[in-house]
Amino acid sequence: MTVKTTGQNLPMKQPWPNVSLGELLRLERRPVKTEPEKLYQEIGIYCFGRGIFHKNPRTGFEVGNKDLFLMKNGDFILQVTFAWEGAIAIVSAAEDGMYGSTRYPTFRVDESRCVPQFLLNYFKTAEGLRQLVKICPGSAGRNRVLSIKRIPEVIVPLPPLAEQRRIVARIEAVSAQLAEARELRKEIENDINAMLASAYRKNTKDAPKKTLSEVAPLSRRPIAVEMEKTYPQIAVRSFGRGTFHVTGQRFGGKAG
Repeated sequence: MTVKTTGQNLPMKQPWPNVSLGELLRLERRPVKTEPEKLYQEIGIYCFGRGIFHKNPRTGFEVGNKDLFLMKNGDFILQVTFAWEGAIAIVSAAEDGMYGSTRYPTFRVDESRCVPQFLLNYFKTAEGLRQLVKICPGSAGRNRVLSIKRIPEVIVPLPPLAEQRRIVARIEAVSAQLAEARELRKEIENDINAMLASAYRKNTKDAPKKTLSEVAPLSRRPIAVEMEKTYPQIAVRSFGRGTFHVTGQRFGGKAG
């Protein structure tokens, strides 16, 4: 198909086909029978697509009657109770052989059609997350549980594999640059803090010491509150990061 623009015939880029997530994922669970003396290291998943963390190993005796399932490298996980908040991840080689509870259903991605990392990044987008929310009925928190039966309702725009790999490579490159920038910023902040602390110690070495109440005496300014007036407020961040504004509040009046 072509579209005519300024006298030239230019090829129209075909839209990506929409594919049901049910066609891309296959549920694959590996229940294990726990042994009292054996150690079992479980995983957890951070929300907002921030990956997997490792829990402290426990013996089968400590695990008790809790059902555990084996994790394998490449497993795609939609965490049941917090999928709606982006608790999704791919098991890496570092987690291969670890365990998860019933809240961590494991799926295998059809890699003949979809790159797992592409799928993971799609669910980090607002549209991908919105679709997960749709299949997690309930109010909030643990009451908002993923319905595995409704996974086919989720529709994924799926480009060709080569394009998927290009997109993933670009995202990973940008992510690496951001991580490097954050590390550099942290090093700069540490250097500045060390320099300031050194200068402070040097300049105050022989200075007289006084109590805080002498240096910064308490000063309060009470006001008469008017019931229908709005009062903007401030709050203070921790670690010397300054103040921020709080939404104005009215005191008294009628409830709507």
